[in-house]
Amino acid sequence: MAVGPSSGLIIRFRRCSAPVAGALLVCGCFHYVPASYPPPPRPNSEVRIELAAPRDIPMGEFTLNEVTVIEGVVAEGTSDTLALWARWIRPRVGRKYDAAGATFYLPRREIARVDGWQLAPKLTAAVVGIAVASATLIVRWAWRSRDSGRPPVTPPDVTSIVAPR
Repeated sequence: MAVGPSSGLIIRFRRCSAPVAGALLVCGCFHYVPASYPPPPRPNSEVRIELAAPRDIPMGEFTLNEVTVIEGVVAEGTSDTLALWARWIRPRVGRKYDAAGATFYLPRREIARVDGWQLAPKLTAAVVGIAVASATLIVRWAWRSRDSGRPPVTPPDVTSIVAPR
């Protein structure tokens, strides 16, 4: 199989490699780290709140029992209350549930721990290194498979034809 600019394999590789590399870099570079409270987290920052005691949260047709963790974006924060626009709700047992944008006003006494969503430098370096190494290996493989199995291209001999007048 011929591999080269005219075969389309390189073009297909380029089309699929950018989204895959982007997804790896975005997914692998962030994690939650402990934050201090007080002072409250900045508005519009992503946080994970661990509650001091499990609480029951009504979710429309059912009630989610023993919720211990709420993840979301800080809407407003003061020294005694934190307003949180929730994305995920995690009960003590089971999987996490979509919070559908519910807003919670949590008094400081109900919050056991606050974790902030931040860039992880070591993890970022590792993921970037793996992505670069993988891309390098794939490109080398493509060029190697392009050159294997075919004799080198030599230009044709120059001939001249003289036509009578």
